Amino acid sequence: MLLSTQTDFLSRAFGDEEALRRVRAAGFDAADFAFFHYGKARRPNPLLLPEKAFLAYFSGLRALCGRMGLPIGQTHAPFPLYRGDGQDEARLELQRRAIWASALLGAPYMAVHPAKPREYRPETMREEAFELNLRLFGGLIPCLEAHGVVLALENLFTYGEDGEIGEAPGSLPAELNRLIDALNEKGPRFAACLDTGHALMLGVKPQAFALKLGKRLKILHAQDNDGRHDQHLLPGLGKVDWPKFLKALKQAKYEGSFSLEADQFPAAFGPGNASESYCLMHGVGRNLVAGRNETRNAK
Repeated sequence: MLLSTQTDFLSRAFGDEEALRRVRAAGFDAADFAFFHYGKARRPNPLLLPEKAFLAYFSGLRALCGRMGLPIGQTHAPFPLYRGDGQDEARLELQRRAIWASALLGAPYMAVHPAKPREYRPETMREEAFELNLRLFGGLIPCLEAHGVVLALENLFTYGEDGEIGEAPGSLPAELNRLIDALNEKGPRFAACLDTGHALMLGVKPQAFALKLGKRLKILHAQDNDGRHDQHLLPGLGKVDWPKFLKALKQAKYEGSFSLEADQFPAAFGPGNASESYCLMHGVGRNLVAGRNETRNAK
């Protein structure tokens, strides 16, 4: 199993090229390329570049990865996808640009957050959310087919006004499976991205979630937390049972990479300690996928 990590923290701190160099220098086999910080950092959004510059930018990053032997196995779409505020067509166009950029980077999968209707209440709005996502993602099928990319829908959660953790569209396995299957009837361009921490926050064991997704599961966001907060910690610093999760991946015949989305770990130590943080992340991840688990949750 290839070991991967996301570029978000490193890209914010050093820019995309240096982020990829540092991922490779730390020993990772592949990268999960993040688009969602674009427009938030103090630099132009590459997804909005004119076509010639856009092609040069992302093709250049792919060439850099080729020289280093670092494939980009997956990307992460901008979010939110939808707010119901009159700006949603612009958000969809940004998704199309991200799909195109994913193809230029050589990434077969792009993780994306399902859309949530305004003032979402799962007990009364589940079908409305299903239809909304069917329409929005269905509209992206021509773009996905043109660029040969698969959208991997991620399991999410919400915080209520009282701070309580609640369901978002696709939070639970049955609901996510239903949406993926319905979309694939329109065009086979959809899969699942399992975020281990998000599952834990909703009281679903990540290993059980993986088994219920089955063949739909194509990419991971492997992160740990305390079961209450979306902390994006290094495996072993929270409550995920990693040996059981890795066993479930084998049972599910998972063929993707083990991709860490633990950027809050290096963020806690800052850019000045990035090399050391990522080397430790690599070591922990490598031991996990090799079956040499020494996290505190090991049984």
